[in-house]
Amino acid sequence: MNFKTLFYCFLLAITLLSFQTKPATYHSQENLFGKVKSITIFTYHATEKDGKLEKGDFANPYKETIKYNFKGNRISETEYASTGGIENRIIYKYNKRGKRIETIAFNNGVEFYERTTHKYDSKGNQVKENSYYPSGKLKIRIFYKFSVLDSLGGKGRPIILNFYEPEIRGNQIEASLYDEEGQFYRRFTYAYDAKGTLIEENTYDYDGSLYHRSLYTNDDKGNPVKVKAYKGDGTSDYSWNYRYEYDKKGNWIKKESYGDLIPSYITERKIKYY
Repeated sequence: MNFKTLFYCFLLAITLLSFQTKPATYHSQENLFGKVKSITIFTYHATEKDGKLEKGDFANPYKETIKYNFKGNRISETEYASTGGIENRIIYKYNKRGKRIETIAFNNGVEFYERTTHKYDSKGNQVKENSYYPSGKLKIRIFYKFSVLDSLGGKGRPIILNFYEPEIRGNQIEASLYDEEGQFYRRFTYAYDAKGTLIEENTYDYDGSLYHRSLYTNDDKGNPVKVKAYKGDGTSDYSWNYRYEYDKKGNWIKKESYGDLIPSYITERKIKYY
C-alpha cells in the first residue's frame, strides 16, 4: 500500500477480541495472520490477455515497505519512487498499552509535513484524531462513534490514520470530519456482518444528503472480493473486483484488482515473519 493510496485504500476486517483480552493490534485490524515483521509491496498496472491479467509497468509508487513491531503494531511505512529514492515516510508512536498516540508524516523521508494525534475513551476506543500542519495549525479533526458491543462481544478498535477519509475498524459505526475552521465537513457511517467484517459504508455531505454508498462482498478470510459503489442519487457509480493468492499463514501475497475503473492492477506482497 503506497502513501497516496493509503489514504483511500481498503484495509478491511478484524479479529474480534473480548473485553478480557489485551487491546487489538494493527495486525488484526489489517487482517494479517501470524507474527508479521514486514511487508514489501509492489504494484503494477495490469493488462488483460486471453481472459487473464498480466503484469505491465510499475504503478507509482512502485514499492512500499511496512514494518511492524513484535506486538503487531505498525512502526513505519516507506514509499519508494521508481528511481529508488524515498518519496514519503510515516512514523507511528504508541503508548505503553499499545495505543497509537501520534503519527508523523514526511515528504522525501525527511521533510515533515503532517502530524496527527489520537485520543481514546476509557474503554480504549479512539474517539478523536487531530491532524496539524507543520506550523502547528489544525488541519482537520475527526470524531468517531462506536456501537457498545458487536454481535460477538468485541469492543471498539483503534483505527489506522487517514487524513481525509477515516478508515473503519471494529465496531466503529460513525465518523464525523471537521475542517481547520471547526466547520462540519462530512459524515461516514458503517455496517458489519456477524463476523465484524465491513459490508456497507455511507458518506453524507455537510447538508446531511447522501453523497456516496459502497457495498462490500468478502471472502472467508475477510478480504473484499467485490465492491459496488453508488452515487448519492442511487445510480451506479462503479464496481471493483479482487482476486487473491494466499501464503500458508493465510495472508494474501498477490491481489488482482479490476472492474469499471481503469487501469487494472496487480499487487504483490513479500511478507517476512518473526
